Amino acid sequence: MLARIVPITEFRNRARELLASLENRPIVLTRRGRPAAVVLRYDDYEAREEYISRLEMERDRQLLLEAKATATEFISLDELIEDYEQATGYNLGDYDDSLSTED
Repeated sequence: MLARIVPITEFRNRARELLASLENRPIVLTRRGRPAAVVLRYDDYEAREEYISRLEMERDRQLLLEAKATATEFISLDELIEDYEQATGYNLGDYDDSLSTED
């Protein structure tokens, strides 16, 4: 679906007509000849957002599977916090002891 390219000033003058044409294809608004914004039907926007979300979830799932497959050692939460503080120089301070994995 090719987008229709319209200068912003033209969009201001013909907004009603151009918005009615969104059924056919999105509109790329330009400012000084450069793309500035895209106007598309809300249903199309929602569908694209849902598609991106599914892609991100699948990527995260794959990364988790890779991490589990390649993990050779596991550490406690306390060790993780200590390693993080040493690596970043940022002191996490007192955290909720209920999160600790050590008895």
